[in-house]
Amino acid sequence: MKKNKSKKLGIRFLVGIMVIVFLVNFISAFSVSAPYMENKQLRLDPGESRSLEFVLQNAFGSSTIDTKVIIDKGSEIISLADESDVYPVPADEQVKVNTLVNVPEDAKKGSVYPISITFNTIADRQGFAFGSSIEQNFEVVVGREETQKSNSTLIFYFVALIAIVIAIVAYFQIKKRRQFN
Repeated sequence: MKKNKSKKLGIRFLVGIMVIVFLVNFISAFSVSAPYMENKQLRLDPGESRSLEFVLQNAFGSSTIDTKVIIDKGSEIISLADESDVYPVPADEQVKVNTLVNVPEDAKKGSVYPISITFNTIADRQGFAFGSSIEQNFEVVVGREETQKSNSTLIFYFVALIAIVIAIVAYFQIKKRRQFN
């Protein structure tokens, strides 16, 4: 009976060690940082182009991670500016992915182009490994936002106008008094 218990305990211990070793190899901190866009929108005028730079990072990794970049939506206005769509990201380093957004000349103001880019890690072929995928989504909106004058600006102009009117009235009042004296 004791032999059977120690055998089960040994098997559990061995399985536990194997799980820990397996999980240690799985640990990586692959990430993608996107350029800042307010409300995840990029506003461009018709015919305008803009370069965008995404940054891939392999923090705490023990080996190079190959990453394939796929433009899922919006390929009619965004493209990779680099020669390859696979980016090797060495351990503890960052790699830049350059893209170019071109809004067509005939695009109508207010048009919205949804963009979706997926960054897939390619599993190592030397053994069993998990791949991961990170998706970046944003919109390209045609036309700049029209800024309305804020209330404080309008109040400033109104007060300035009143001050000018008061100054003109005061000037004529003073001039009139001097004529009668």
